[in-house]
Amino acid sequence: MKDDVITSFCDNVHEKLETLQGRLESLKLNIGATYHLLHEKIVEIRKAGEVRHLPTDEGRASLEQWIQETRTEAKNRVERGIRNHEVQYLSERADRAEACVEIAMMLAEASIDDAEWMILEAIAARREAEAVTNDRS
Repeated sequence: MKDDVITSFCDNVHEKLETLQGRLESLKLNIGATYHLLHEKIVEIRKAGEVRHLPTDEGRASLEQWIQETRTEAKNRVERGIRNHEVQYLSERADRAEACVEIAMMLAEASIDDAEWMILEAIAARREAEAVTNDRS
């Protein structure tokens, strides 16, 4: 049973990491997009980013809180929980840690959205500048 929970959690994290890796690979391919497709992709990313920003702001706050709690949590408290078989304390601690992994993955995905949007905006801006420069020649 315990191994099943850990395996399931690890599989879930692995799947999310593969999704993020796929998004990064897609980003590499989009860099060479045509001007029209580039603008369509920018609009798509803006919409996706707008949807994610509210949860990511809340997520960052939750993650920061968890990080502070973890830093201040005494190592001996965890050791005592293990030694005394404090299942509820240890389970709640594990649940909080797993929830923070979910938040961190969500933040990573939102960061990829932001990076993709900025890269495509920069490419579009450079192409526009070059188009004007070439028209003046």
